[in-house]
Amino acid sequence: NPQPLVRLGNLFYQNKADILSARLSFKKAAHLAPSDIRIWARYIELLIQCYEWEEANRALVKLRSLPVPQSSVDKALADWYAKQGRHTEAQQTYKKALSHEYIDPSVYAAYGKSLLETKSYDQAPFVFALALRNDPNNMDAIVGTARAIQGGEGIDRAIAYLRDEMQKGGTTRAELLCAIADLLIQKGAWEEAASFIDQAKGASPNLALPYKHQAQ
Repeated sequence: NPQPLVRLGNLFYQNKADILSARLSFKKAAHLAPSDIRIWARYIELLIQCYEWEEANRALVKLRSLPVPQSSVDKALADWYAKQGRHTEAQQTYKKALSHEYIDPSVYAAYGKSLLETKSYDQAPFVFALALRNDPNNMDAIVGTARAIQGGEGIDRAIAYLRDEMQKGGTTRAELLCAIADLLIQKGAWEEAASFIDQAKGASPNLALPYKHQAQ
């Protein structure tokens, strides 16, 4: 059963920010579940984050051999390009992933992030909106939208957008609090940023992200 390893890998990644240990857990899980696309796709994502290009390429070959939606394969390849800074190729491949009858929902946020890297601030919000249509609580899409607003309209407008998102949910989500803190740090509002970091730590004491921002 690969699920205990999957849970362990997610724990390492989300709460400890330990990508190496998460990668090793997902590697073991992938070998226990050779036809599970979700596990293999996550394993490839972690390999890419660790800059393990050759191993990621071998895993991509494995993914192509599985009876999986082509959109997921295209998305994994686009991620591989994006991490190497090859955003023209990445964006072309993300578009290809969006052309299939079935679309892997994770494509939208990944494509939006690549658009941010090329400062396509006018295009990114629409792509992130598609991600949020599938998952209204997609933090990558919410934070990505804020980054696009920052690039196009300024940092204060981006902070206002994130504050509005917090009000919608009715709860304080640590990732949103950290995103606001990050913008406040960029603005030089250190005391206000520290307040948001403290709130994030209170909301999710085991999450590593607030402590990374506190170090800043």
